[in-house]
Amino acid sequence: MGAGETLAAAVLGLAIEDMGGAKGAKKKGLEVRDELAAEKFLFNASGPWQAARHFWCSCANVDPAWFEKKVVRHNVHKLAGLAAAYRTQYNQLGGRERR
Repeated sequence: MGAGETLAAAVLGLAIEDMGGAKGAKKKGLEVRDELAAEKFLFNASGPWQAARHFWCSCANVDPAWFEKKVVRHNVHKLAGLAAAYRTQYNQLGGRERR
């Protein structure tokens, strides 16, 4: 694996880690908006977030469809309610969610 592939794989891995929930986020000093960005990067089915995910998958020499299937399978049960809770918390703190 070359340096570019290693960097791209790290970007994908960090997105998964950032989406890991409140305990992981607090340890890393992330804000709710950072976790929402990770959520959008990992799960948006169209638009610029999907394009960015596909770009980084391509750089990491990973099939985007395979990556998406693995992320969803791994996270769908574990993270089912977190996204909505974080959106609510973010909006209560004065953030503006953009879709």
